[in-house]
Amino acid sequence: MNAQARNPAMEGPAVRAVSAVLSGAQGGDLPLFAWTLGLAQTEQRAMLRRRFPVLAQAPMVPEGCYVRIGIAPLQFAPMAALLREHGHRELAEDLSDYLARALAAACFGHRELWQDLGLRHREELDWFMVLYFPPLYRRNAAGGCWKRFLFAESEHGAAALPVCLRPVV
Repeated sequence: MNAQARNPAMEGPAVRAVSAVLSGAQGGDLPLFAWTLGLAQTEQRAMLRRRFPVLAQAPMVPEGCYVRIGIAPLQFAPMAALLREHGHRELAEDLSDYLARALAAACFGHRELWQDLGLRHREELDWFMVLYFPPLYRRNAAGGCWKRFLFAESEHGAAALPVCLRPVV
């Protein structure tokens, strides 16, 4: 994968969002499969070394455990593919892939999507989607729940729609 950013200024928020998802999986705020981003352990370790060196210091998991941890919901792969397809072309190819996987994984969390991406508020999520997934932002013209929209847009469609959960206070 091409690791060269076509627009390096776009990398910061994307790296922070992927890091937030990985940290959320480690901390129990996201399902465990989010730690893998749907990658084989060798690919995941290469990603950590290349993009997240602090997280790369985590010990390797025995392969059998990693495989079990990485079992993702059926809707994950189609959603990640949808996001990759509509991602901004000025982001480095590897980071674009990681961001698509991280955003798809974050959709399976129980908190608000903006929280699982490490953003400050809902409006920042809209900005994030404009920046990294402009075609999807335009298609969600009603400005509804991003999780609901992304599930509806993925190939599993409306049958897989989750309820947009609110955080428990």
